[in-house]
Amino acid sequence: MRLYFSFLSFIPTPLPLSSASDKCLTMEFSFATLVSAGRIVSASSFASLAFLLYDHVLTFDTEIRLVWNYPGHRFGKGLFLFNRYFGPFTLILYISMYTWPSVSLKVCSGFRWWESASEAVAILSVQCILMTRIYAVYGRNRKLLVLFGMMYVAEIVGAIAIPGIPGPSRLSTGCHVGPQRPLYFLTWIPPLICESILCILMLYKAWTGYKNNCDSSLLHLIIRDSVLYFLTVFAIFLINCLVWALASQHYIQVAIWWSVALPCSLGSRLMLNMRERIYVSETAQRVSDFTGIGSFRVGVPSGLSVESA
Repeated sequence: MRLYFSFLSFIPTPLPLSSASDKCLTMEFSFATLVSAGRIVSASSFASLAFLLYDHVLTFDTEIRLVWNYPGHRFGKGLFLFNRYFGPFTLILYISMYTWPSVSLKVCSGFRWWESASEAVAILSVQCILMTRIYAVYGRNRKLLVLFGMMYVAEIVGAIAIPGIPGPSRLSTGCHVGPQRPLYFLTWIPPLICESILCILMLYKAWTGYKNNCDSSLLHLIIRDSVLYFLTVFAIFLINCLVWALASQHYIQVAIWWSVALPCSLGSRLMLNMRERIYVSETAQRVSDFTGIGSFRVGVPSGLSVESA
């Protein structure tokens, strides 16, 4: 009898029916959550790409007229074209890697590093556009160049110093973000701070212009577009920060696509709107000089031209 009970002690005790059922329900719930999150993230990615391509179609004729067929500085034109087409290329590559049926874990690991680097490059390129606008509005103040350089360095150092990139996870298809480190959401703090500083600089210029009764329609356009850009981009950066800090791991990529699409679209429109206003002003001035009827020139602050836009 003692040997019988000793033998029974080695037999695994079966789980109670309620515990087994609870485990099955938990697994089904987790799988359903994963599938639902995957669908939401996939829909968000395709929506961001469709939004960006649609915006390109709407403004392509303006791009041809004011960028390709108009003489200008190579820096401004190159910055515009890089910001204009780097975003769609990045989103297409993102979506391809996340939906490709057979990708090795090694490729996913390399792609995660490239993804993080490309996001930083996209954000910094648009901020460069805004910094050039603010630099021109402030009369090419060299102190701002020092400030902008420090901001760039702070963003890069912050992105490197904050605990590293989440590891890749190879699921049924494509590359996905693996386990995330607790403080990784802090990578969004430096861009949020820099965007706030740029917005404050532009709002201060708007206040001084209003105080001094400045009647430059171009300056008003730059301030309006810049403030709208700042509010939109700040909102999407803040949403990403909150999602990464508070939401489930499955939803970490739900808004990341828009942090590339929205800055790319708004940055391009900021440059096109500015060039359009200066182009109309210079055309009207040439017509008035030719006809001798009078000046129709729109107020343009010193230092601003289509070539510098």
